[in-house]
Amino acid sequence: MMRLMQRHQAQAAPAWGGMISSGGLGAFSHNETDVNVGDSDHSAFAEHRAETLQRLEREQREFQEFVKRLHTAKDKSEFDEFMTQRKKPA
Repeated sequence: MMRLMQRHQAQAAPAWGGMISSGGLGAFSHNETDVNVGDSDHSAFAEHRAETLQRLEREQREFQEFVKRLHTAKDKSEFDEFMTQRKKPA
């Protein structure tokens, strides 16, 4: 019985393209056509990604502008303090 099964497996191996020994039956589940099945999913993701990147770039610009205003206000405050100290009599 064992020899019969081995012979059957040996005869079937070429038909399976050697996939049994090179990666198991799971190797059949991932072929090139599976990758392209959900092109609409990829375009939806690409659209979401583009919108997210635009939002993040806008938020980054707004934050940089805020930091610039903050530095300007601090510089002005320090300058005003300097001028106040300078005007005081020694």
